[in-house]
Amino acid sequence: MKFGVGYYSLQSPSHNPRLHKDLYPEMLEEISLADQMGFDSAWLTEHHFLEDGYCPSSLVAAAAIAARTKNIRIGTGVLLMPLHDPVRVAEDAAVVDLISGGRLILGIGLGYRQEEFSAFGRTLKQRRGRMEESIEILQKGWADEPFS
Repeated sequence: MKFGVGYYSLQSPSHNPRLHKDLYPEMLEEISLADQMGFDSAWLTEHHFLEDGYCPSSLVAAAAIAARTKNIRIGTGVLLMPLHDPVRVAEDAAVVDLISGGRLILGIGLGYRQEEFSAFGRTLKQRRGRMEESIEILQKGWADEPFS
């Protein structure tokens, strides 16, 4: 049996307000400890524009985790793919995977919050098509052949 830790959303709810400048170092320390204790994986989430905050850049956080740990796998659960440029995600995920020595688990999802889609200039109606296109681009981007 394998055990993971997370989901690290890095929220600061009103009933327990915390400064985000403190939450990120604490997350890194907790995951470093989980790595030392033999946990299998640590999981990050992504959302945008929530009142209590949320981790908006899970691949950036994953890179920081990768630099501080040796064995624990690092997962995104999930990266809101329709909100992102798929070429950028392919490149960023590849860099995190290299930094981590192959420990990245890239989980992608559709998303569901209208506020997020509106802020990124997208609509919920576009998400399925954007997701399908993104998967195709990710696969081609990680293949050994050039693509355009």
